[in-house]
Amino acid sequence: MKSILPFFIVQYTLGGWVTFNFKEANDTITEHVGRIEAIIQCETQDGRLENTLKLSRLLFVNELGNFNSADRRSWANNKELWMVEEEPLYTVLPNVINTSVVVWLENQSQPNHFDYRVREILYQNFVTHQWRIRPIIQRHLHPSEFVPFPNSPPIQDMRQFKFMLDIYLDDFGTFRTVYHSLGGIYMQLGNMPFELRKRLKNHLIIGLVPFGGKFDDVMRPLLHELRDLEKGVVMTIGEENVWVVAGIGLVTADLPQGNSLADIKQQGASHGCRMCMAPRNQLTDNTYDTINNARFHHITEQLFEQLQTLINQNASQTIINTFQVEYGLCSKLGILSSLSCDRHLQTPQDAYYAFGDKVQKLIDSTLSLFNNSGKEIFLKYW
Repeated sequence: MKSILPFFIVQYTLGGWVTFNFKEANDTITEHVGRIEAIIQCETQDGRLENTLKLSRLLFVNELGNFNSADRRSWANNKELWMVEEEPLYTVLPNVINTSVVVWLENQSQPNHFDYRVREILYQNFVTHQWRIRPIIQRHLHPSEFVPFPNSPPIQDMRQFKFMLDIYLDDFGTFRTVYHSLGGIYMQLGNMPFELRKRLKNHLIIGLVPFGGKFDDVMRPLLHELRDLEKGVVMTIGEENVWVVAGIGLVTADLPQGNSLADIKQQGASHGCRMCMAPRNQLTDNTYDTINNARFHHITEQLFEQLQTLINQNASQTIINTFQVEYGLCSKLGILSSLSCDRHLQTPQDAYYAFGDKVQKLIDSTLSLFNNSGKEIFLKYW
């Protein structure tokens, strides 16, 4: 995205760091340091489309409240800033941007020069609503940090189309009385509005996983096409050649399948949650800090590298199994690990499996309290 200012042109990139002015509630204008999380187009009152930036804000030490300790004030002498989560993004026009800056996140390689540094994240526990601090390594990477930038179209003025692909995997029984599991793999274009996404004709069937087959085997032929789409390919629509870029948005599945797609052991394991490191005996503990103990894609990648090192060093199977049990890892990486996606954030839990069985029990318990006429009235209004 480019912003034309007097005498020169400034180009802002996704994931870049900037200083910007913001008008507070008391009408005072203050300068903040923020990160460009997204570049979007918004429609103005006169119907024009205008580029806007969505920014996340970093905090200075005097904004930390109870965490404004003497140690952290001493860090601030080195231009220390703090990332913050659970805060709404700022939507601003490019004309409020002052300048680009270099911010060093300390879990990355140190640049030759930096204006600010960050080593901690301020976040809110969603159960206790208390604010807490965690180290910078425990953060979900911005897509610009792990998704390679697509190639440029071969012709400069060629129209570009970018798509987000949502893949859904589910098993179903093919016979009425005998259960033989047959897996269905479906896909949708995530760019469509909800009214179009819920129509059956817009659920595209990729393929079926046969009895005893594996998801990886069915997806392998499609994988090469997905890799090409991530880089960009030329397609012909009508009589026009266009540049198409597409990538994985979400991969949704039930508990055991979803864990396998995220390269995590199934839900019965000691650490069988694909989102956090909660032990099996604390999966229903509402006080467990799932944010501080979340799984992070780059950390999981490092763990698999360590696991592969153990295998290459011919470590005993007992040591390898102990390592897998400690971190809840599968024995090998799945086929989706070669694509540019976050295995934890982009493999969400299927909402139906989270509450479907509980709702059925609630309805059964409610209906058991009624006589026949009461059930008819209840079902009528239901």
